[in-house]
Amino acid sequence: MKLSVSDEAIYVPITVSQKFFSLSWQTLYRAVARDEIRIHKRAGKSFLKVSEVCDWIEGREPSDD
Repeated sequence: MKLSVSDEAIYVPITVSQKFFSLSWQTLYRAVARDEIRIHKRAGKSFLKVSEVCDWIEGREPSDD
């Protein structure tokens, strides 16, 4: 599965985040607990904003897009 990020805000369901980012859900939830990334909720589902997680992985401050 080839995935790419465009200039638009893209959100990934937390249920597939391990496959998308190659990080465990535990690692992502620890980052959320430390306020390093956010979980966005809509219609009873949880999402991660791809640009936020990419910034976190690369050690950058989250972009305000």
